Amino acid sequence: MASDAAILLSELRHVVADLQRLVGRPISGVRVPSPTSLVLDVMGTNLWVETWPDARLVTTDRPPRNPRTPYSFQGLLRSRLHGTIDRIALVGEDRVVEIDVGIHTLHARLLGRGGGIWLVAQGVVVASSEGPAPPALPAMPDGRPDASPPRFTPGPAESWDAAAGRVLGAWAREAALDRRRTHVRRALSARRKRARRLVSALTEDAARLTRVDQLRLEADALAGALHTLRKGMTEVTLPHPDGESPPLTLVLDPALKPVEAMERRYATARRLEGARDDLATRIADAHAEHERLEAAIAAVATADRAGLASLIQAHGLPPYEQGRPTAAPADPWETWEGPRGEHVWMGRSAKANHALTFGRARGRDWWLHRRGAPGAHAILPRDDADDTPPLDLLLAAARLLLREGRVPRGEAHDVQYARVRDLRPVKGSPGTALVTREK
Repeated sequence: MASDAAILLSELRHVVADLQRLVGRPISGVRVPSPTSLVLDVMGTNLWVETWPDARLVTTDRPPRNPRTPYSFQGLLRSRLHGTIDRIALVGEDRVVEIDVGIHTLHARLLGRGGGIWLVAQGVVVASSEGPAPPALPAMPDGRPDASPPRFTPGPAESWDAAAGRVLGAWAREAALDRRRTHVRRALSARRKRARRLVSALTEDAARLTRVDQLRLEADALAGALHTLRKGMTEVTLPHPDGESPPLTLVLDPALKPVEAMERRYATARRLEGARDDLATRIADAHAEHERLEAAIAAVATADRAGLASLIQAHGLPPYEQGRPTAAPADPWETWEGPRGEHVWMGRSAKANHALTFGRARGRDWWLHRRGAPGAHAILPRDDADDTPPLDLLLAAARLLLREGRVPRGEAHDVQYARVRDLRPVKGSPGTALVTREK
């Protein structure tokens, strides 16, 4: 059995010959189930024309249903197609069918993705099934038509039209099921990938929790020696807080006051301690979710439509919507250029921040945000995991953040930055990030 459910040229020739019985009969109704299909009611006989995804021209007792909101193409056809069918014919050298009704011609190209349906009146294109009418019919796609012989033959006392409806219908149902399976499999695989990343990130967090005691030790040492320290120091050696152990050598940020360095260590230790309480549970839950997704992906191969619907509901997947693919939506963030043409991605809303930081950015990229204030996230993409952005790029991105936050000129604000892999989304707060290691 062929895997392609679209009608071949050799099969279409036989079907068009069978459909000559409809010539001379009046059209009593028109329906447009989708932008790529229509159904003509010819005195109780439903003539179904579809260009994508399963190109066909057949009569059917079970035409597809109309959407709740009708397409404008349907209203236009109903106002124009009055009278009897004067001609049903193949034109050109490929699967192009024309149906004449008075001065109007339905021009249908049963070519799959390269097809379409147009209404033509005395040589002028009046309407297109997929949008505004073009000034003329588009050029035919390049390539020679498929010259394969028919893949089926009618049964005893069966017409080619009936055989095409029977066979192509069965193949189309199987192809539609395969498309649903592909949709569910891809959605589950994306979830599985995120689950793997979460397990890896949580495991790294667990490893970092060993720093809590060291951070508190360093903060205690700084607290006991604040009167001896000054801003601008990069490294100091301080007595151990217990008074007996060897001295501690600490690396300091010269831009911070000693008291700020101490408070930052205490704050980081508190955050890590808070995370430690539920980290083991989160790791176990992430492992369980990964295993659940693995089982669901394995079940997709044999699932029927009801089974696929159950998987979609159980895992909260996006619903399957059949239709011609459209252009990908624009990214919800903006792209700026750094001092040497580097990219700086910036989100301006909670949704854009979440999509940018936890969807588009990679773990090795750098994230910037104005500390202690709501606002934009900035991402500096990097190609090398060990590549730290140069200072002028960091300053340029920080200035963009301050400008987006409408900070008055001359007013100072802290801008925090960290690797994306050191961020975690906050459940229930889109666009909010928990930073486990920052600068």
